[in-house]
Amino acid sequence: MASISKSERPKITIPLRPLDYTLEGLAVFSLLLLIRIVKAFVMLLFAFLVWRTISIVRGEAEGLGNWPLLVVISITLGTTFLYIQKSSAKK
Repeated sequence: MASISKSERPKITIPLRPLDYTLEGLAVFSLLLLIRIVKAFVMLLFAFLVWRTISIVRGEAEGLGNWPLLVVISITLGTTFLYIQKSSAKK
């Protein structure tokens, strides 16, 4: 197999995009922030469920309780409501 010298290799460049400060760009940024927050919340929720399942198997707890459902609903609806409020205020 023939080796290619550095001068013969194709040069790979990554084009840099300018930052988009238009309303559409800010809306996309806001939506991505919402997705990141929801993803972090879901990750913490699964960690809690695993921890609670292990404590139930060990006999340290009897169930999940009532408050996890309230927390899940309030955080999910809260972040969605804040996103809708923030995106409608920019218009």
